[in-house]
Amino acid sequence: MPTLGSMFSGAGLLDLGLQRTGFEIAWHAEADIQASKVLARHWPGVPNLGDITKINWSTVEMPDVLCGGGWPCQPFSTAGRQLGEDDPRYLWPEVARALRQLRPRHFVMEQSPALLALRFRSVWLRVLADLADLGFDAEWSVLRASDVGAPHRRRRLFLVAHADGERQPGWSQPDGPAVGPRQQASRRGDADGCRAAPSHADSSPGRPLTGGASGDEGVDAGGGPECSDLARGRGEAALDPDGERCSWPSSAHEGRQVATGRREATWGTYAPAIVRWEAITGERAPDPLDDRGRLNVELTRWMMGAPPGWCDGLSRSAAIRCYGNGVVVQVAEEIGRWVMEGMI
Repeated sequence: MPTLGSMFSGAGLLDLGLQRTGFEIAWHAEADIQASKVLARHWPGVPNLGDITKINWSTVEMPDVLCGGGWPCQPFSTAGRQLGEDDPRYLWPEVARALRQLRPRHFVMEQSPALLALRFRSVWLRVLADLADLGFDAEWSVLRASDVGAPHRRRRLFLVAHADGERQPGWSQPDGPAVGPRQQASRRGDADGCRAAPSHADSSPGRPLTGGASGDEGVDAGGGPECSDLARGRGEAALDPDGERCSWPSSAHEGRQVATGRREATWGTYAPAIVRWEAITGERAPDPLDDRGRLNVELTRWMMGAPPGWCDGLSRSAAIRCYGNGVVVQVAEEIGRWVMEGMI
């Protein structure tokens, strides 16, 4: 079983998705105290190396895959001041240092899609240049949570890099309008691209996984995922934009329509998207509000695809922050399947 070293692990949602596709978590590197509690509860035997700026990588087990979730995203997020390299939380040099010393076969990166904006072009080119200098061939794409059937967009940038001699067949556009070829490090001058999606288009029961080519920077809500749009009753992100192209068998689609009709009293126009995600997750949607009329933490958790009670034991604000800083688990599974199949 290939091993995975996880940096900026957060509450482990990206790691959970990758683990489900066959990776063994060798270690975490997470400095946040609250998120570390979640990691310790779900991976009790896995060491947490803590702050990556203080790690002596020569003493760390070399994983097959190094995963860097975020590093972090606040310097680029549209929800923040977007200071880029001037933000003290900008830690790409530390990621490059880890890659240089560990020399893994593969590298998986997740970031805010705002990194592809023109204002951060120099940062993006530095990332690609460093990977090329270290002998990695990189490909990237922007995927939405709705691409795996979730009832919100949450666009995230994913990069997969392979060491020389390890490059595998890349991502293709299986359905929908042509949006251009995937972006590669050999074309790192084209830093504004977010193109194709993984080839596992039919792996989700709800709808095909298709790549997005939107030119906007998207939303990266560090304090909580875009499910807040649903709770507030606004935003097209929670709608079912591709219902007419749904890949369900006709009988399942008819059953979904019946269920949708029953759920409209609670969810209104969002019912189709809610029912779709209920079918994919196998779990009924939690109530949108808690007993005090606030956004239900469990709804936030459900919309991120995490198992029930994943962040139990944390305060409400800490749990929402941990979920909001994470990756939709089913999106992580799609990335994991593509990397895993390429390693076989």
